[in-house]
Amino acid sequence: MIKYFINIPLFIWFSFSCAHLFGQNWYMGNTHAHTKICGHADSSPEVVTKWYHDHGYNFLILSEHNHFIDPDTVQLPPDK
Repeated sequence: MIKYFINIPLFIWFSFSCAHLFGQNWYMGNTHAHTKICGHADSSPEVVTKWYHDHGYNFLILSEHNHFIDPDTVQLPPDK
């Protein structure tokens, strides 16, 4: 069983290391984030998107329960 735990990190490292050889890109993102709109967080959509942007994320999906956020209403940093 322990050999599997050792092999998993090696596989992940190898996958990231060799992705460029096959013309693939890795993207970092979050597919489930909340804001104060649904009451599960204490920050506005602008603050949340800025935090993810500033920390190098490539994409973000705001998943508010029973609420729709029009993407055009969220102010992104000027370079995005």
